[in-house]
Amino acid sequence: MFMSGLQETVCSLVRQLAFMDLNIPNFHALDDQLAKVIEGMPQLKEFGAIECQFGPLSFTALRPQFRMLRRLDIAFSDTPTGPMIPEILASCPQLEYLCADDVMSEDIIDSEPWVCGQTLKALYVRFCITARYHQQDVFKKISQLPHLESLVFFGLYRETGSKGMEFRLGAGLEHLTTLKELKELSLFDAGDYLRASDIEWMLGNWKKLQLFHGALNTDVKDELVAMFKDAHIQYIG
Repeated sequence: MFMSGLQETVCSLVRQLAFMDLNIPNFHALDDQLAKVIEGMPQLKEFGAIECQFGPLSFTALRPQFRMLRRLDIAFSDTPTGPMIPEILASCPQLEYLCADDVMSEDIIDSEPWVCGQTLKALYVRFCITARYHQQDVFKKISQLPHLESLVFFGLYRETGSKGMEFRLGAGLEHLTTLKELKELSLFDAGDYLRASDIEWMLGNWKKLQLFHGALNTDVKDELVAMFKDAHIQYIG
């Protein structure tokens, strides 16, 4: 009943005001309900549906907006959204911000070229590494985003036994020399892999880095935190 009223209200506003942004947080809207709301938006530049059922109907309704879309947040959906991400990256030439979770590595490495390479500034994602040799290729894909200012890796994906990213030299970090604009790096479980040599590499390659957020290996944490502090980079554990 609530969502029916929401649909009517939003669609009425759309017709009158050419509404450009739509964010529906924590309402647990169903896929068909979201699709109807999206279909009522003539020009959608920003879309967020957190903890909703953003599924195939919503995704189909959103496709005509891909050329215009600049911000998209479909993380923590009640339905899997990972398989949609490769198409989004390959179809949204103006995308600046993307937040998504449970993206399978095989979907990423086999995807079409990403058309948002010159626009994407913020990537919040959880990659699920289903085969260890995929990791190098995932890093190579990320290296095609030279304008990234914020890179955030969520925690490990545990439900299928898939692993998260190992963020270190030798595992693919060395491919990210292209991220010269990077200001924020957040590694949740992935930070456990960092060593002093990895931090040295970051400091040498990412001159604009201002913030590191994430847990570090307790055996070397003090040393690594001191390295960030000496480089005037804020550390949040």
